[in-house]
Amino acid sequence: MRFLCLVLMSVGLFGCADVGDLTGLVSDIEQTEENVEVERDEGIVEPVENFREGILYKDYGLYVSPSNSPVEGERFTGYHTGLDIESLEESDTPVLAVEDGVVEFRDVVDGYGGVLILSHEIDGEVYSFLYGHLDPDSMILEDRVEKGEEIGVLGEGFSEETDGERKHLHLGVKPGIDLDTRGYVASEDELLEWIDPMSFFEDREVSLMDFSERNFDGRELEIVQTLSENESYTRYQINYKSGVLDISGIMNVPKSEGPHPVLVLNHGYIDPDIYTLGRGLKREQDYFAREGYVVIHPDYRNHAFSSEVGNNGINLRFGYTEDVVNLVKAIEGSDFEFMDKENIGMLGHSMGGGITSNIMVALPDLVDAVVLYAPVSADYRDNFDKWTRGDRIGELILQKYGDFEENPVFWDGVSPINYLDRLEAPVLLQQGSADDSTPIEWADKLNVAAESIGSDLTYNVYEGGPHELIADWPEFMSSNVEFFDQHLR
Repeated sequence: MRFLCLVLMSVGLFGCADVGDLTGLVSDIEQTEENVEVERDEGIVEPVENFREGILYKDYGLYVSPSNSPVEGERFTGYHTGLDIESLEESDTPVLAVEDGVVEFRDVVDGYGGVLILSHEIDGEVYSFLYGHLDPDSMILEDRVEKGEEIGVLGEGFSEETDGERKHLHLGVKPGIDLDTRGYVASEDELLEWIDPMSFFEDREVSLMDFSERNFDGRELEIVQTLSENESYTRYQINYKSGVLDISGIMNVPKSEGPHPVLVLNHGYIDPDIYTLGRGLKREQDYFAREGYVVIHPDYRNHAFSSEVGNNGINLRFGYTEDVVNLVKAIEGSDFEFMDKENIGMLGHSMGGGITSNIMVALPDLVDAVVLYAPVSADYRDNFDKWTRGDRIGELILQKYGDFEENPVFWDGVSPINYLDRLEAPVLLQQGSADDSTPIEWADKLNVAAESIGSDLTYNVYEGGPHELIADWPEFMSSNVEFFDQHLR
């Protein structure tokens, strides 16, 4: 007997998170009447029915506290170590083993109710899967389980079976055989000990082409409050959903008769600890609104009033790109009649230019016109060498993906410069020649690559211009408006 029984483990930090897609869930089935054997599909089984649809509140890595939790009555604080899959059914909800496995732990645990930890071998590696919030009386008694076998049912919500928690499955994953039952941890370093469970259910490689194939569900764009008003436009605080995350931002809406074309402005890097609502590109926000554009400036995750997620940097901040894509989806799905949703443009500055570059090649038909304002390099190697190599995040990235020579396929796959043949929207590249943050050589390299394949990219250089244009700013903005007017009106 390999499982270990423990007595009510207290979990100082605790919770639940997100999971993903299923690839092949048919187990070996013997159809006795026809004596036909069906071969097992490759891939692992989703642990509960409506697996994807049930990830409503807590994803892997989400930072939760009683003051900001997406669920009422939150008791825990920390980074969520797994996925929470909600069950809205009143009847029993079976929980299935995702793969053949061994029961390593079976007990009742504070904050969960019933918990099973099963070791599963997947692609030659052993992982410990924690299945939490089970009805203790339903948990399987055998030591070994088969893929797709019922190992228990979810406990009744807000009862002793779930230690007072709602009815849902917490699924957590750690490498090797590990009996850690924590649902939340206090630091991002501790979160690194866990694996995003969704990575087992769908291909979540960090690459532009993988990103292009993801399902985006941006929604629920809403006005939170009016911030200010002048003779030309009204400024609002907004919020929308990016997956399970809340993303804050601002929106300037012209007072002139609409509908108005929409511009999404993506700000550059500002330390999230000092960032405030709508900070960055303030001059541009005002100018475009006075020119009759609805201007929306997202804050991104971990900024202002947005949800906090751990270890975003290890994934090269692709989460920011996801948030911006989901903003466009939320715009398209909104019922705001002052927006012309058929004409959406995007401007990105510095890091925001990198986000915009990702989008213009990964999802080339998402927006209708693009301005890159002193963007970070379209070859991610340049960005890594300038800002990340040598720090803690840089070391973790190299451990996970390898250096340039070790894994050139990875570094090519995260660099927009290699996918300019996918461009559909016209691009205006704006760069100051004296920029000491994103040097002109990076913009030159992008322009040469675009010219070599005949991409629709216009390149403007402002002689002596710094990273944020000053003397040339009026000319810069006039050319931006002319460009967007040409393609969005």
